[in-house]
Amino acid sequence: MGRRGRRSGANLTVIEGGQEYDPQARLDPPADMTEAQKGIWREVVRTEAAEFFNTAWKQFRLREYCEAAAGLRGVQKAINDFDMSWVKSREGGRKYRELQKARTQDLSDMRTSARRPAADQPEPLQPRGGVHHVEARA
Repeated sequence: MGRRGRRSGANLTVIEGGQEYDPQARLDPPADMTEAQKGIWREVVRTEAAEFFNTAWKQFRLREYCEAAAGLRGVQKAINDFDMSWVKSREGGRKYRELQKARTQDLSDMRTSARRPAADQPEPLQPRGGVHHVEARA
C-alpha cells in the first residue's frame, strides 16, 4: 500500500517522449475543396487546438461545415448584391424568393448537421422496455 498525503517533488519523475505541441502545425484542407471552402477550413482550424481535429469523423464534419458555410456565404452575397428594383418584375421577384429559400434551406441544413451526435461520442445507454423502478428493501 502506498503512502498517504502529498508527494514530494523528489519522488516525482518526468517521462520523456510524447509529441511536442507545435502551434504552427495545423491540419491542411483537402486539395479537392474550393478556395472559399479552404479559407473557411483554415479559419476554423486556426481557432481550435492543433490536435482537436484528430479523428476522421471530426475532419469529415469539418468538411461538411466548410461546404455548407461556403454555399451559404455565396447565397448571402447574391442576396446582398440583389438590386431590389428587380423585385417589382415577376422574374425578379421569383429569383429573389428562390435566393431567400436557398438561404433558409442552407441554414436549416447547417443546424441539422450541428445537432447530429458525433460518432466518437456514444449516446447514453437507455434501459430496454422503458423506465424501470426499483423499490428499496428494508
